[in-house]
Amino acid sequence: MWSSRVHVMLLVSRIEIDGFVGAALLSMYAKSGRLHHARQVFDKLERRDVASWTALITGYAHHGFLKEALTLFQAMRLEGLKSDVVVGNALIDLYAKSGDLDSARRVFENMHTRDAISWSTLVSGYVQEGFHNDAIELYVQMLWQRVHPDEYTVSSILCACANLMTSHEGKWIHAYIIEYELEADTFVGNALVNMYAKCDSMEDANSVFKRVDETDLVSWNAMILGYGRHGCAKAAYSMLWDALKQGLKPDEFTLSGVLNACANVGMLAEGKEVHKYTVKTGFKVNNVVGNALIDMYAACGSLHEAHTIFEGMCTRDVISWSSMIGGWAQHGDGKQVQALCQRMQQQGLKPDEFTFSSLLIACNHAGLIEEGWYCFQMMVMVVQDDDAMSLAFEHYATMVDLLGRSGCLNEAVQFIDMLPIQPHCAIWMSLLAACRNHGNLELAKASAQHAFVLGLESAGAYVLLSNIYAMTNAHTQKMRNQMDNDWSDIDIASTWMADSMEE
Repeated sequence: MWSSRVHVMLLVSRIEIDGFVGAALLSMYAKSGRLHHARQVFDKLERRDVASWTALITGYAHHGFLKEALTLFQAMRLEGLKSDVVVGNALIDLYAKSGDLDSARRVFENMHTRDAISWSTLVSGYVQEGFHNDAIELYVQMLWQRVHPDEYTVSSILCACANLMTSHEGKWIHAYIIEYELEADTFVGNALVNMYAKCDSMEDANSVFKRVDETDLVSWNAMILGYGRHGCAKAAYSMLWDALKQGLKPDEFTLSGVLNACANVGMLAEGKEVHKYTVKTGFKVNNVVGNALIDMYAACGSLHEAHTIFEGMCTRDVISWSSMIGGWAQHGDGKQVQALCQRMQQQGLKPDEFTFSSLLIACNHAGLIEEGWYCFQMMVMVVQDDDAMSLAFEHYATMVDLLGRSGCLNEAVQFIDMLPIQPHCAIWMSLLAACRNHGNLELAKASAQHAFVLGLESAGAYVLLSNIYAMTNAHTQKMRNQMDNDWSDIDIASTWMADSMEE
């Protein structure tokens, strides 16, 4: 409203709307979102300078009209005007944040002048969208152009190295950081700690952590999560209490990281202490922490405590249900798993691949053939309705194992014959193991031959087949002699198999 009044006053006063005044009026309309009026002013200007173009381009960009902004930017170049680097940087940033990296790159390439912000913004955009190799390549070009990266740039590129789990490039960037004395910066230090932790270099991560001037919760979380991923549960647990001594307040990532570490090595007592801390401090247990508690208690064999946490959660996501289902699955309680799965569906949540895997594993351990078939058929139906889901060979292998363990060897063979994928070696090894358990020599020889052809588990196939022959008191010595000659020679295995079948 005020912009219109000002515009009217200018017209009444017969003040020439051009140059500085025109740019100011453009900017006023653009910032208020009245882009139509801004464009009218722009089109009526007799002389358009960089400021006028900049005002309109920035207005379009900030209000989400990125296509129009880019078109104007290109038209500005055709007019022979050199774009303001600030405008170019703003456009790069906006395009990158919207995920349109192609447009961001076009703006970058069309800029007459680029500064460190231009390079850094595009590098960051590539990292945020997951194009980590492109980010590293652009970073190298930046150095070749003798543009010195700042703390923001090196932190972004270290994130790319962390996601690619490539410590070689990370150490190269670390050398640059040391040269320009950036290591003590908290932002850079956190990025270095995270990079080394994800690249299996906890010693280097700890070394950097100790040299950071002011560590924050991000620094501590990076170390805790790093120790947890690498099986150093006691170190992760100790760092939690050290962080508390430093006056830091743990967040959901801190607690879930420690709980997951405890779950991986069965540290029940320590996991309970973390749980006590959440209760004592009144920490609001959200899905992240709740799911971690379920996993910890289930992994440590405390299914009652896991179930109590599960039932006490205000809201449950697919991970919550899958975690609880996975806990019962680990302990072979197929009926509990099925009951939870039915409740999950009744509440409108669709099981994911992990949930189905847990269901099949539970049925397998419990020998529930009918329930296993039901779960598998339900999984097939869900996959048909959801393009984002797919059946993995592990699902097929589990079904073969279920049928084999239960003695349904012919049904297992029929199931393999109907598979839509080429049977993996693990599937034949599973069937071979079932043949050993049930003393089926003929089917064992056929299964072993398939394993020999694939060649990935031939040594294990030899052992299993030898055991079956020993159980049946047939050809034991001949089998052992072949094993001594060559554990992995497919031709020998096939020749032996042919001879055995003839006999």
